[in-house]
Amino acid sequence: MSANLVFCADQRCAPHAAVLLYSILLKSSVPLDIYFISAGCSDAVKVQLNALTSLYTKLRNLEFKLEIIEADVDEFLDSSGLKASYFDKPSARLLKMFLPDILADKGLRQVLYLDADMLCRGDIAELTAAVENVTTLAGVSEPEGLVRDYKLLTAPYLNAGVLGLNLEYLSKAGFSEKCADFIKFNFKDLSDAPEQDVINNVLSALEVEPVLLPQRFNEIRTEDKAIKSALLLHYSGNLKPWEKQTRWRLKNIYWQAMCTSYVSLLRGMPMGPFMRGAVFQLYASLRGVINLYLSLKELIVGRKDPK
Repeated sequence: MSANLVFCADQRCAPHAAVLLYSILLKSSVPLDIYFISAGCSDAVKVQLNALTSLYTKLRNLEFKLEIIEADVDEFLDSSGLKASYFDKPSARLLKMFLPDILADKGLRQVLYLDADMLCRGDIAELTAAVENVTTLAGVSEPEGLVRDYKLLTAPYLNAGVLGLNLEYLSKAGFSEKCADFIKFNFKDLSDAPEQDVINNVLSALEVEPVLLPQRFNEIRTEDKAIKSALLLHYSGNLKPWEKQTRWRLKNIYWQAMCTSYVSLLRGMPMGPFMRGAVFQLYASLRGVINLYLSLKELIVGRKDPK
């Protein structure tokens, strides 16, 4: 039986969603039905996603299906009685609050939602099995000590990057409508993770006890032990691999996956450990020199006396 995966992405994060998809297909032991909700993604990205899915369906001898669903964030907010001005940066991730409505005609009971800024390091079947029989909603709580001073904090407070959703329950509970209503009355207090605030508070209002999943299913901590044991690495907040403050090991893991996903597409075959290492070693060497140059330049410029 196939597991249902859902991603939401705009053009800015779509290339990274493709890397996540590659990392999942590479090691999945179960067939997958993938629903990619595109908020203005280019045709080139859609071609890449379809090519990856087709390629690994053949290579893994498993059935991977991809359906791309178009969604305009501003239009969807407007149809829900919301304004884009309620949010600092309206983005595709807001659509996760309305998945019961967006996927209403797909006949899905259970889905696993994943943010695009992630990387899968093992078999996704472990996670899909963990959320298979969830009757409401499942997720991973924000790690102790990493929860920011949100005005709308709840207990528990889930990180909305990984969510196991029972769409039947959420639809009957009017979850999407309650999310929209909550935003209308509380938009001034929303944090820089607005959909996360909303989902947690609506669950609390519904008196729903979410199923708490192990931290390794949505790992945002940067300690070596946590990284090593993670099934899903989440480049949350300012931990994006392309940001200079992100630890090199986290960059290393991500850029290696990006390189191998592109080369895999070009060659039409998955790369073995030796080739993967050779490609990344060259890339990492070049990137290391560039990073060193930029760091030294910043240091020297920083030492100049202001005029």
